[in-house]
Amino acid sequence: HTHDEPHESKNLAFNTSQCTEGAAVGVVIRTSDRTLIGMVAKLATATKVQVSTLQKEVTRIVKFVTMLAIFLALCILIIGFSQG
Repeated sequence: HTHDEPHESKNLAFNTSQCTEGAAVGVVIRTSDRTLIGMVAKLATATKVQVSTLQKEVTRIVKFVTMLAIFLALCILIIGFSQG
């Protein structure tokens, strides 16, 4: 009844499993990050945050608009001072 994949096994109990009647003896086979739940948690926390293409484009446009606004403000300032 034991399967190579722990979650497919019929004779395996996980942490928080409940036994409704009878008696049994258990043997701990994995702990911490080596448990099925531990492996899932490890994979979830190990993922890298990657910047999407949309985020890159939005950042590029925001920088362009900011630089354009600063340039235009400086032009208006220079024109204002030159005209007295």
